Amino acid sequence: MKKLKYICILLFGVLEINAQEFPVIGQYIFNEMILNPASTGCHDVFNSQYSYRKQWLKVPGAPSTQSLALQSPLRDESVALGLLFYRDKIGVSSESAIVTNFAYRLKLGEEQRLVFGFGAGVYFEKINYTQLNLTHGGDMSFMSDSPLGISPNFSAGIRYEVEGLEFGVAIPMLLTTRYDNLTEGFQLMHRFSNYNYLLRSVYNYQVNKDVKMRFGGLFKYHQFMESQLDVTISAQIKQKVEFGGGFRSSEGIIVFSRLNIIEQLDFGIQYEIPTTKLYAYTSGTLEVSLIYNGLFNSQAKNPRVF
Repeated sequence: MKKLKYICILLFGVLEINAQEFPVIGQYIFNEMILNPASTGCHDVFNSQYSYRKQWLKVPGAPSTQSLALQSPLRDESVALGLLFYRDKIGVSSESAIVTNFAYRLKLGEEQRLVFGFGAGVYFEKINYTQLNLTHGGDMSFMSDSPLGISPNFSAGIRYEVEGLEFGVAIPMLLTTRYDNLTEGFQLMHRFSNYNYLLRSVYNYQVNKDVKMRFGGLFKYHQFMESQLDVTISAQIKQKVEFGGGFRSSEGIIVFSRLNIIEQLDFGIQYEIPTTKLYAYTSGTLEVSLIYNGLFNSQAKNPRVF
């Protein structure tokens, strides 16, 4: 009973936070566009990625996320477009979205680029109360599901690149949606205090012609939530394989790898090991990705295909 109570607190705590806080998912290690619209097209080639994430393995109703991201620069190289589809499910709550990204890429020199990004999307939210297994039936509050909530949302970001260094700042959601039990509907609001600020930096160090080291950091700030810091380090060998690890503050250890299966097609996997009390109830979080990099429709001299 004590175990079940702890799990319920975790799950419903996430449901409450998810309405105000953008969830940081591991996909950004392979796909920066997930976090910042200004990172759209940063590979300088057509890029597509499908990812599936299962959080807190063995925990009933734990979050799961599926996403499909498509992005590419246009022929003039100064503009890049992106499209993101995702579905997020936590217990009896689900959210789906279709998001379009636009990035304007301003070249400041041979090795420098400043990018401004903007995203706009449509979000679909629903809470299926009838799927709850209640100890005592008859509670009218759980006799019917919530109506389907449809709402817009927007994102904005900026990114700077110079000689192996990448730095970006983004606000992934400018609006907040919450479910009102009294009106039995979703309400859309704008509050600066609800903003999540994401600061992302990466440094690429070329050890030799075959090996490149990649040092990354992600800092997430919210006025009323605990700040979160990700730190990662990885090694890429001949653009064929990458392996690395890191930690996420207050959560756990991250290990990940990426393998070039065939030309232009990569497989990525990430595993997160909790270091909190949650460790007693779950074996961790697993995320897998399939990544395709197309060299067509791009005139980039040095495309980042890995």
